[in-house]
Amino acid sequence: MKKALLLLSIIVPTLVVVASLFWTTGFFAKAQLIDLAEVTRAPLHRTIGTNGKVEADRISDLRAPLPGTCSRLSVPEGAHLRKGQEILRIDDPSLPSQLAAAQAELDAAQLDLHEVERGPAPEEINQAKSDTAKAKLAVDNARKIQETNEWLLARAAISRYDVEQSQHALLAAEQELAAAQTKLEDLKSKYGELDLRRARSRIDAGQARLRFLKETLDRLIVRAPEEGTLYQLRVKEGAYLNAGDPIGLLADLSHLRVRAFVDEPEIGQVAIEDKITIHWDAHPRERWDGVVTKMPAEVVALGTRSVAEVLCSIINPQSTLIPNINVDVEIQAAEGPAVPSLPRAVVFPEGSKEFVWLEVEGKAMKHYIQTGQSTSARIEVTGGLSLGDKVIDPDDLAITEGAKVRARSHPK
Repeated sequence: MKKALLLLSIIVPTLVVVASLFWTTGFFAKAQLIDLAEVTRAPLHRTIGTNGKVEADRISDLRAPLPGTCSRLSVPEGAHLRKGQEILRIDDPSLPSQLAAAQAELDAAQLDLHEVERGPAPEEINQAKSDTAKAKLAVDNARKIQETNEWLLARAAISRYDVEQSQHALLAAEQELAAAQTKLEDLKSKYGELDLRRARSRIDAGQARLRFLKETLDRLIVRAPEEGTLYQLRVKEGAYLNAGDPIGLLADLSHLRVRAFVDEPEIGQVAIEDKITIHWDAHPRERWDGVVTKMPAEVVALGTRSVAEVLCSIINPQSTLIPNINVDVEIQAAEGPAVPSLPRAVVFPEGSKEFVWLEVEGKAMKHYIQTGQSTSARIEVTGGLSLGDKVIDPDDLAITEGAKVRARSHPK
């Protein structure tokens, strides 16, 4: 009995030590299921990271068309407006009196045209003819008296004074006849083609003046030139505005653009139609896509940097982005030639070296490789692996040297 207890006291600790040894060496460990990534030939998109500023793509700069007082502000800053919707009204105190005067002038011109088109009244013509006939009769009588007086003077029957008086009477009668004849001719010619054209010209001028004043009155109502959001409203109700004073800015915020500040050494890698991605710290889980639309004509100073301002269009359907915010910009440069590469996530740095995990006889083994250019998605393999070689894609697994592994899917 004592011998059996002695054997047990020796065997049991030995078994425990052996089991611990097997456990620590992974003899009983279950193989981890892994994905594999294959070295394939693919073109690499080089990403240029920089900063930028969001701008409205099409901005309408609203300004006061005429001087006056802002009598009514119809919408607040930030309001979404329809095309033609009223924004504010400007009051010009002199305009109502000018409109009244122009209307009175037009009414008078229309009355004159009516009289010209109607012609002279019959009673006016008859009176002028009667006055002419009376004047002509008076001339005949004065001439007879003057002739009789000259005959009598030749016979010394009257004095020279009486003859002179009769001559003066004849001259006065002739002048009255000429005046009566002129008045009759004026009445006949007063309503001719020239007077008709003159009256119609007055009406045209009056209508043009009235139309101009009404258009001026309408211009004093500032309206939205297109659909969009009103921002940077710079006026308040009751403020006096001079012609040209800024009122605010209007833009369609669903269509914005980004002014990306690309450092001078990298501008040669950017081209029109390159894709971009926008990130904004205020909404870290969102991203906005766009393309490069315009290359810069010059390089400018931005703080200590020398940058080119590249314009990019973006779509903002939810109107989350707003003008004048600072954003991060990623520009995908044009594709280069296809090169052997791996997904960026399967290559790990170790000091100045880089390595991948290989599956060798069911175990994970570290393998150093040489790499070239890279993007945020892939990295070029220049040495250590060949096309078609497969490496472990650990994803979220903690891979250690010698760990048991087993592939469960096709290579990526």
